[in-house]
This record gives sequence, structure tokens and C-alpha cells, in this order.
Amino acid sequence: LEMTNHCNLACVMCPRAKQARPEGMLSLGLLESILDQAEGRLEIVDFDMFGELLLHPRFDELIRAASRRGVRTSVSTNATLLTRENCERLIQSGLDFLVLSIDSADARTYEKIRVGADHRAMREGVELFLSMNAGKIFTVVQKIHMRDNREEVWDYLREFRKSGADFVRLKPYYDLDPAIGPDSDAVFEA
Repeated sequence: LEMTNHCNLACVMCPRAKQARPEGMLSLGLLESILDQAEGRLEIVDFDMFGELLLHPRFDELIRAASRRGVRTSVSTNATLLTRENCERLIQSGLDFLVLSIDSADARTYEKIRVGADHRAMREGVELFLSMNAGKIFTVVQKIHMRDNREEVWDYLREFRKSGADFVRLKPYYDLDPAIGPDSDAVFEA
């Protein structure tokens, strides 16, 4: 379920710029209705798609609504809005699984990929979250592996393995436009 399709960045790999639908926010009422209709048939709700969940003013209430029903919850964030308040709200929401999308340990590469982001501020927010989280939410640091960052795999792994996250993942980039297909040049092969 997409919590929002609003975003504060213009990432080079994101198909969000091609979306024709209006920007919006998932309401608590609609979520409750969906949860009622799916009662007993849900294992996990992933609140992701094309937006940044931390832009939703009630993100923690939506996560909590699913958690109260015994449904596991997952979100992904571009990690640029991890203020102390947002970190506390995430941790107290009952969230089970969090992906921190950080596509480079190198500031210049990161800011080239995550257009509009500030590498230093993002890193400070990630460090704050990981120190506050202390294992409450299973946390993955994820790199979308593509042409712009493929040369730094080992530097990335060395940097983020010691971050305090539970897992570090390299995810191959696939263009979501079916006319284009996967970015086969960017797929990481071990």
C-alpha cells in the first residue's frame, strides 16, 4: 500500500517523474477499510512505491493501525528526513522492517544519484536512527546497484557493515518501464 507518492528528491533511477496520477496521501480511514476487508489474510503490509513515507504527516499512525491488528509492517525511506522526532515516531510506531536507501558511501556519487539530497545530513540522520533504534526495528541499508555506483561495491560494504544496521543489501537496478527492460549493464554479479 503506497503511503504517499510525494517525494523530496528526484533520484535518477526513480520512475516517479513519469507518473501521470496526482500526488496524494493514504488516509487512515482508507487504510482501516482495507485492513477490515483483508482481515485474516494479511501477513505484511509494505507501505512503499514512489513516495517518501516521512513526508506523510501521519506515517506513524498508519503503521500503528496495521501493527495493532497483528500485521507486520515494512517501509523504505531515502533517509533524508531522519530527524530526532521522525526517528522516535518510527521506533514507537511498531514498525517491523525498515530499508534505508543509501546508494553510495561517497558524497559526490550519492548526491548525483539522489538529486536534491545532502549526503552529510543523510548520514547524520542514519547514525542518529541506528543509535536510537538499538535493534527494535530490523534495519537494512540498501544500495541500488547501477552504472553510477558499481565501482564502489567493496567500499560500500566495508562502510555500511559497521553501521549498526542488521543487514546490508545490494539490489540490482531494474527500470520499471517495460519498454526499456532491466539495466543489464548495471547488474552486480558476485
